[in-house]
Amino acid sequence: EIDREILDSSQIKEYFEDATVLITGGTGFLGKLILEKLLRSFPELRRIYLLVRPKKGLSVAQRVELLLADQLFNRVRDVNPNFTEKVFYIRGECSRNDLGLNINDKLMLSNEINCIFHCAALMNFDEKLRLAAYV
Repeated sequence: EIDREILDSSQIKEYFEDATVLITGGTGFLGKLILEKLLRSFPELRRIYLLVRPKKGLSVAQRVELLLADQLFNRVRDVNPNFTEKVFYIRGECSRNDLGLNINDKLMLSNEINCIFHCAALMNFDEKLRLAAYV
């Protein structure tokens, strides 16, 4: 574990203080890990948006609910049972123009976001290069 004193005095901590973050691919392996790390290490974050698409018959809300119930978040949950209040989802898809966002979500994100973690990836390794590079 990182020495708390070092983290508390770091420029990284200052950067994320009252910041708003967007994570693409937040329900995937890497996105989940980054989400948990941000929530655990930077409780002063204002908000985290997850760009999520419906998948396998599950709505965006259902996918995020399952994500936040994952045992990966137990450490965060123990320290801050209300951690989910900082996590918001937006319906979108990285393979679409403008991430598949409607105009209101685009404007809101462009005004609020301080940092983006792009963790979305195609899991079909036979995908056409043009689409794979686009995501």
